[in-house]
Amino acid sequence: MRHTHNHFNCVLLRNYIINGETNMFSEICIQFRLYRIIFSEFQEM
Repeated sequence: MRHTHNHFNCVLLRNYIINGETNMFSEICIQFRLYRIIFSEFQEM
């Protein structure tokens, strides 16, 4: 599941870079990454 999320983010990031929407998506990507880190910590508890 974690691998699927990483692949999904990479594909989205690549598409947005091609479209020139890098700034907007980088903020979303950072928030997504932080949320994923917090979520994985909750799962391990």
